[in-house]
Amino acid sequence: MIATTILITLLGVGFFWAYRIGVKMNRLNQMQKGQAVVRSVTENAREIDEQTKKDIASSGPVSAPWLRKRH
Repeated sequence: MIATTILITLLGVGFFWAYRIGVKMNRLNQMQKGQAVVRSVTENAREIDEQTKKDIASSGPVSAPWLRKRH
């Protein structure tokens, strides 16, 4: 009787532990996916900023900003 109770308790604790580890692993995977998205957005923004700086530097002085070519 006591052995059965101990066995059931151990199984319950084991299932609870496995469930908690599964939830934590799921959160970790979601966080890693979010970081990858942020990293790609940041990289894209950096490329746009570099291109904009290059365009501004190569355009020379602007005497009449309303005549500047629009993209």
